[in-house]
Amino acid sequence: MEEDKSVHMSYKVSPRNFKSIEVESEDLNISYQERRSCRHFSFKPLPKELIENLIRIAASAPSGAHKQPWHFVAISDPILKRRLGKRQRKRNALFIKKEQSITG
Repeated sequence: MEEDKSVHMSYKVSPRNFKSIEVESEDLNISYQERRSCRHFSFKPLPKELIENLIRIAASAPSGAHKQPWHFVAISDPILKRRLGKRQRKRNALFIKKEQSITG
């Protein structure tokens, strides 16, 4: 990945009224209720610049004590992606089985 081009922006508190916050929260709730997980993916490659930009956006998400305890890896090798996908499906199946035994 290229050098980090992010710019520090100081936080500015703008006065808000409760009605606008209420409307925004209702809109956000609708968006969240309509959200669905996708388990079907395209094999069409994405431009490297798009992937790098999405990683920059994800890396800027808030975290406890501003630690950002995550790591991102962009993988383009189809064989490696297949192997990782297979491994993750196995892990997911084990997790679901464990959860079912606890709640079942």
